[in-house]
Amino acid sequence: MMFCPMCGVEVKNNDLLMHVKQSHSQEEFEEFINQNPPPNPLPLTQVIRGENFSKQYSTNWAIGVTEFDIRIDVMNERRTTPPSPGRPELVQFISEVQIISTPISAKILLQRLEDAVELFEKKYGEISQPKSE
Repeated sequence: MMFCPMCGVEVKNNDLLMHVKQSHSQEEFEEFINQNPPPNPLPLTQVIRGENFSKQYSTNWAIGVTEFDIRIDVMNERRTTPPSPGRPELVQFISEVQIISTPISAKILLQRLEDAVELFEKKYGEISQPKSE
């Protein structure tokens, strides 16, 4: 639901234009627009894929921190070697690629991921929290 910016009446999101046409005159609408010009638009941004672009699917992540950067290993495969006498079971995660980021860039990534997960959950429902590995 949303509210008509002209009169404050609550309308369904898809019904705003119909409400304005039915409830307000053309002159009233033009006066409102002239008194409330739209804000300056945000600059357009584009993501352009370079000639070496590749996609990497991920089902798991490993995060490492150094004094200079934050490193993210992108992983899919998991290999388990059964235990043997004198050695416990060995679980290996195979890193396909590593992303090395400045701490500031990593913090921006964190915020963007939080925003993306929030949007995803609003659209498709809550994501259940998996067990840590």
